[in-house]
Amino acid sequence: MKPTRVLAWIAGGAVALVVVAIAAVVLLVDPGDFRATIEQRVAAATGRTLEIEGALGLDLFPWIALDVGRVTLGNAPGFGDAPFLTAERTRLGVRLLPLLRGRLEARRIAVEGLQVALVTQADGTTNWQDLANRPQPGGESAGGSPLREVSIAGLDLAGATLTLRDEGERTATRVRELEVHTGALGGTAPVEVRVAGLLDAGDGTASTRFAVDAEATIDVAASRATLRALVVEGERSAGAPAAGAGSSGAQRAVATGSAPSAARTVPFRVASPEVRYDWGTGALAPTTLDVRWGDLPLSVELRGERLADDRLVTGRVRVPEFAPREVLPSLGIDLPATRDPQALGRAAVDASFRSTPTRLQVDSLVATLDRSKISGTAAIEDLERGALAFDLKVDAVDLDAYRPPAEPGTGAAPDATPAATRRDAPRDAAAPTPLPFDT
Repeated sequence: MKPTRVLAWIAGGAVALVVVAIAAVVLLVDPGDFRATIEQRVAAATGRTLEIEGALGLDLFPWIALDVGRVTLGNAPGFGDAPFLTAERTRLGVRLLPLLRGRLEARRIAVEGLQVALVTQADGTTNWQDLANRPQPGGESAGGSPLREVSIAGLDLAGATLTLRDEGERTATRVRELEVHTGALGGTAPVEVRVAGLLDAGDGTASTRFAVDAEATIDVAASRATLRALVVEGERSAGAPAAGAGSSGAQRAVATGSAPSAARTVPFRVASPEVRYDWGTGALAPTTLDVRWGDLPLSVELRGERLADDRLVTGRVRVPEFAPREVLPSLGIDLPATRDPQALGRAAVDASFRSTPTRLQVDSLVATLDRSKISGTAAIEDLERGALAFDLKVDAVDLDAYRPPAEPGTGAAPDATPAATRRDAPRDAAAPTPLPFDT
């Protein structure tokens, strides 16, 4: 018998032996037997209790594929009995033969029904900082990682809910119906990313449905993330307030004298060719944003410094000329009728800004409203208290144009201004002229 034929027989026998061994493992080994081992390993790595409540499925060839039912991960000490994380189903797989050669090739990782609750207590303690700061058991292996390459075909997250609760501020933010889909992960190649969901405060008063598409590049060595062709779009809905609760919509209705309207939906879109962020320094590189809020277009230039700590943001906002009477209703703002039908027909804004966690400063403000030009500076000195300071100049204003229309048949609008303060009443020429509206 020729040596090549002998080698072929040996190789074929070895392959057959491997196939038989794998078949025996699949048929004879119950994946549930690994449940306790997995739970123990996770507990050792996280200090949390993992419970695998659902079924475990296992395939070994050509993928080591794991299909896990419902799992829960316990909360940090002092945060109650509610789980930190719950997932209804998780599927992942690793190709077997490349793994034997030191390469991790994973197919798409799919997670369904993920729920994560992030809580910050009044003293600033969080229920995730122990995971972020926890050292790995035993440190790094003596020989280093045996994996020379890692690649994952992609990530699919469906039906997820992320809740952030700040007990000190008594606020809550929730992202539900969260979907995350990515292209191939691993290496330095750009990755297509799509994130969509519904953002609200959990009280039913307002919500924002959003979708984010971008091409992401993560450079871990340089601590830098880059998003190219970024597009964020969605709609903001102002729901009906709870009984006895106030709302901006109700307050606006009182201010304008109109009846409260049903829930309004305002579409929005934000686009940028490139956004670069350095998480090591907290620096946001100069970024341009094209924004459309309802029918209102804006152009925004901004940059950030120390965003992880001081959160200093500077930039410029330009609103090209638009017609407030036509555009503002698309933002849910009802404008009253005016004596001059051309009033509120033209406006534009150009201003620079500087923002910190406690203060907002607006400089180099130049704005126009109809025939009026406004310039100067303004600031909210204390964002928490709403303390306002401004130094504005208005070249001219025709207040009569913004008064209510004249009553039919009278030719004049109702005037509740006391006679002593009306413009047609006799007065001392040196006395200041009061403005004909209530403040």
